[in-house]
Amino acid sequence: DKQVLRLLPRLVAVSEDIRQTLIRSGVSPHRVRTILNGIDERAFVRDRGRTAGIRQSLGLQPDDMVIGSVGRAEPQKRFDLLMRAFAQLRVAHPQLRLVIAGDGSQLETLTALARELNLGDRCLLLGHRTDIPELHHAFDLFVQASDYEGTPNAVLEAMALESPIVATSAGGTAQLVRTGIDGLVVPAGDIDALTRCIDEVVRDPSAAATRAASARRRVETDLSFSTRMASVEAVYTELMTSGPSRGARLAVET
Repeated sequence: DKQVLRLLPRLVAVSEDIRQTLIRSGVSPHRVRTILNGIDERAFVRDRGRTAGIRQSLGLQPDDMVIGSVGRAEPQKRFDLLMRAFAQLRVAHPQLRLVIAGDGSQLETLTALARELNLGDRCLLLGHRTDIPELHHAFDLFVQASDYEGTPNAVLEAMALESPIVATSAGGTAQLVRTGIDGLVVPAGDIDALTRCIDEVVRDPSAAATRAASARRRVETDLSFSTRMASVEAVYTELMTSGPSRGARLAVET
């Protein structure tokens, strides 16, 4: 409710996009602070010794180059865009495989698209999975092709698990992933840019690994769960010291 938002003394948004939405709703800019989501980096750690076993469980070969993606099978995730980019790339890179984990209203549509693009067993649509950290051990690259995100936990998990990243700038993604440093960020909906950056990772895995290591360092520091909690606590402290009548109300947009 816009009227309620205007009455709150402070609001916390998880991305700059959400902050701007709140401002357009009438909230004064100085009352909205962006605090990005964080992750418990201790709970998401890559163990390269597990790669072979997890790949085998998915029917993947040791020399496959695996592009992975995770999310609800809904239109805004643009798995269709990723599949079309993959269809172009597999001509030049026959070792590529695509693995998509997630259930949703578009799963049957995506299955039909895989047939239309003649992807065969090169594309695995896994549906609902509860073992996403395990799946990352099979990924050589993580791709987010979304049109819309908040601050995507899937990207944070990929950063923590050192999966090289190509992602659209949707939502707070570009604030998480510094393009050229932690991964490669492209405009949402731009299939040419998405295809080009995936191709870059495939052709230069050493540079991709360097970016992935940088992403891991970032979730151990700026994007750690403890850092986020300290930032939220600082907002509460500010409110509490500003007076009892104002200190009781804080809205956190997640």
